[in-house]
Amino acid sequence: MEKDATGYPDEINHHWHIKHPLRILEDTSETGVVCLSCGKLIVEEAKKNEEKKKKKENKCYGCNTCGDFSLHLDCATNPPLHVVDRPETHEHPLVVDRPKTHEHPLNLIPREVSFTCNACGTKGNVSPYVCISCSFMIHTRCSNLPRVIRINRHPHRLSHTFSLGSEKKLDCGVCRKGIDGRYGAYSSSQDGFAVHTGHEEHDLRLTNTKDDHVIDDKRCNACSFHVFRGLSYKCVDCDDFILHRKCARLYRKIRIPLHQHTLTLFYKGGEVFNCAACDHNSTGFRYSCSECDFHFDTQCVSINDPFKYGGHLHPLYLLPSEDNMKCGACDQNTSRQMMLGCVKCSFGLCFACATLPSIIHYEDDPHPFALNHGENASASEYWCDSCEQQVNPHKNFYECLSCGTIVHTNCALGGSFRNLRLGASFNSDGYKRTLVPKDNQATQPFCRQCISRHGRSILMSCSGDDDDITYYCSTCYLSRKKTQTIDKS
Repeated sequence: MEKDATGYPDEINHHWHIKHPLRILEDTSETGVVCLSCGKLIVEEAKKNEEKKKKKENKCYGCNTCGDFSLHLDCATNPPLHVVDRPETHEHPLVVDRPKTHEHPLNLIPREVSFTCNACGTKGNVSPYVCISCSFMIHTRCSNLPRVIRINRHPHRLSHTFSLGSEKKLDCGVCRKGIDGRYGAYSSSQDGFAVHTGHEEHDLRLTNTKDDHVIDDKRCNACSFHVFRGLSYKCVDCDDFILHRKCARLYRKIRIPLHQHTLTLFYKGGEVFNCAACDHNSTGFRYSCSECDFHFDTQCVSINDPFKYGGHLHPLYLLPSEDNMKCGACDQNTSRQMMLGCVKCSFGLCFACATLPSIIHYEDDPHPFALNHGENASASEYWCDSCEQQVNPHKNFYECLSCGTIVHTNCALGGSFRNLRLGASFNSDGYKRTLVPKDNQATQPFCRQCISRHGRSILMSCSGDDDDITYYCSTCYLSRKKTQTIDKS
């Protein structure tokens, strides 16, 4: 069989188009030709791989007689497995008869067709399987979905159904978006938990970073801290999901001295909760009590008893906090029932300071910053690179060991916002509050309370009227929140 410069046969016979043979053609249309197998543009796919582009350019298999049938060279001869019904032959049959999928046989229509898949509820544009009598259409990839699946975030098995009922209003247990009950989804018959079709668990790949640089400025989705050198897990399907190796091995259920009941690990992406130990809001993984409204972030539950703190000589233990007891690291009064204390002296430590990361990434500095507890600090004056205020050399601060830059812990991490992802929103006291990123422009807004322009992220408070927007830095927001709590009591 003759082959052209691409290395593919000049002419093939394809089971989707048995009337005429397919020849290698060149896509010269202005709008682009769509591959009827994968649904992508012929030219667009070719441009993704420069090496292949030199050979394939904008060529495809097509029918000269019909003029409306085109396939990528690869899709015609070796299609990807996710669009293949028979891996051994790399073919989708023209007719499938699966009573568990649909009561009638389904016919393949290898054409450009705009439709909504009855199995997953998402849009399709090419080659659906169709039952004409029932107006039933599904993607080729949805023609053989697993009937039952398990996902890590729910204890029960989930079964696929083609309709939850249009009267039901359910949110997906993974992405938290609404599920259209007219189309297919996975659900539990025991408690009504449901997820979109296609939210089966993604695979995590173990990666190893050998230098001190942050991985694309990524933060661990569990603890919200930066991911540095060493082993970490990254999702092979998503660009924004990454876990420290230790965070990927968290226990599903635990018991800790901070709470009398068993705690269960939960994660709802983007959902904000308040940690009962450090009083910080977080969008990371949380341990929650099913019997009462208590939540803890993963850093606070990892504190051991006794706890070895680099800024104090003696071991620290979990002790009930006393009235007006101050943290020896930040000098802030603790409003929580538990804190770390020394049984030999009056030193106390709040959970926010106990869980400070030892290594961080700061702004655009290429070097890592190390936590300094002040024990080796000299008597000279230190100044914060962010707020340009003086730094107490005997308290916690972050220091770049390569260039000597000093920064307050609150300025470096965002203070009480340190466990929130940028863009996180939550409602409080009738206001919608959103964490907004740093703005390098001169229009960076001032904190309403301290009347200063901060270099780190600040919180935007909105009452629903675009003309009534207020901004607070992390320090002022936390102090304001505590003042409101005292007033209410």
